[in-house]
Amino acid sequence: MLYDPNNPLTDEQLEELGKEDFDSFLEYLDGQSAELLKNARPLNSYELKRMSSITAAEQNKQLSEEEFQRIKKLGKENETQILNKHKDGRN
Repeated sequence: MLYDPNNPLTDEQLEELGKEDFDSFLEYLDGQSAELLKNARPLNSYELKRMSSITAAEQNKQLSEEEFQRIKKLGKENETQILNKHKDGRN
């Protein structure tokens, strides 16, 4: 079964589909994920640092300087990617 963003299944329908035909259920979820990814964007530096810090705190850890620098670098790369998308006219 294919995901239709204009007519998504209800929770009850999804549950029933999962019980009746698990492969179709997984196919539907894959289609839904693909549709959601169309509008997704990478996290910028601030968001990456914030989420990483929160995750580390939840695990009772602190980010090392090396991890922080890697996160910072990845954030800059993501920001460049976001800016290039906007320059190309793709949102």
